[in-house]
Amino acid sequence: MAPNVAETGFEEPLLTPPNVTTAAPRQRAGKGTAKAAKAAKPKAAVLPLENPPFTVGDLKRAIPARCFQPTLVESFTHLAIDLVWLAAGWAAILAADAAIVALPLPALVAVPLRIGAWAVYAFLQGVTMTGLWVVAHECGHGGFSLHDWVNDAVGFVLHTALYVPYFAWQRSHSNHHHYTSNLQKDEVFVPAKAEVDANGNVVEAKTPKNPILVTAYLIGVLLFGWPLYLLIDATSHKRDSFANHFLPSSSIFKPNDYWKVFASNLGLVAWTGVLVYLGNLIGSGLLLRLYLPPLLVTNGFLVAITFLQHTDNTLPHYDDEEWTWLRGALCTVDRTMGRWLDKRLHYIHSTHVAHHVFSRIPFYRAEEATAALAKTLGPYYNITDENFLVSLYRNFRDCVALEPARGILYFVEQHLSD
Repeated sequence: MAPNVAETGFEEPLLTPPNVTTAAPRQRAGKGTAKAAKAAKPKAAVLPLENPPFTVGDLKRAIPARCFQPTLVESFTHLAIDLVWLAAGWAAILAADAAIVALPLPALVAVPLRIGAWAVYAFLQGVTMTGLWVVAHECGHGGFSLHDWVNDAVGFVLHTALYVPYFAWQRSHSNHHHYTSNLQKDEVFVPAKAEVDANGNVVEAKTPKNPILVTAYLIGVLLFGWPLYLLIDATSHKRDSFANHFLPSSSIFKPNDYWKVFASNLGLVAWTGVLVYLGNLIGSGLLLRLYLPPLLVTNGFLVAITFLQHTDNTLPHYDDEEWTWLRGALCTVDRTMGRWLDKRLHYIHSTHVAHHVFSRIPFYRAEEATAALAKTLGPYYNITDENFLVSLYRNFRDCVALEPARGILYFVEQHLSD
């Protein structure tokens, strides 16, 4: 039986394909060479291939009821704290920059100091803006408030200020939650299947192996991955027609989404007008320094977090015939960036398993919900304490293409001897 709206937080029932079979454990595909076999290393426990022995209802009963109840006081308090951090960041960099300029320092010393100060500002302010992005994400799921109009009002303002088309993103993100790890229907970081040569051996993907090239490619994805997703639906599943987040006629949307997509676009136009006005008021150069670098950091966090939430060589992807909603939702990994960043980013990456099972749990209840949920999930709960940057580099390098088969598919294990 498919989970219902009250259990999952979606506006419509989720569909589970009938006649789903349980796959028997099998050997993963490799390069088809002795080198790959020789290079194989012990792996962390993979997600069980069998269908979960519990239901969504079982999981909900394992979580304290209070975890499903956001309050306006708590939600707006967290939002206010983020806004204070934002204002403090502006004040701090303007004061620090003025202090450096006022010092009788030669240019060879003053310029690097100013660049360093602005770089630190960009990172820290990017962290704060990512936190605000996550609050808007909560709104899109209905986890900020029990009132839809409050969720949409707050989410629309916050996401628009971060150049996100709120309602358009809300639809595509809902699609992602509906069809997580479904190769034919998921929305983000859907991997391709590996090619096979005439002898039936897996052809290694033509991606960089050199650490410098891998890092450069990764940086490019972190900088441009998010706008490319919005503009050309990059990393989504294959579609029959062009899709983006600004065309109401895009296949991403339903007919009744038209005016919401239009409203999202109108909001971005209005925000652009606000920025032009502020640029005239304080100077376009200063405005760009205050806004653009932190926004790029935010976009980078968003891409990295989204990528690692569902990408790991311990996780499978599913073709339609093997996929179920719960199987897909559990193809999620909880990761940590350290306690300070986990808290500042509102646990979006460290409690994401619970979020995918119950998307309306507010982030300030997510740790409590995760602790309760993990006990019931058992081996179906995925968590790692590997350094986040190490995981990002390793998975970006290694998790390139899936086995060239159908059903339950793992990544072809490349680069294991590098």
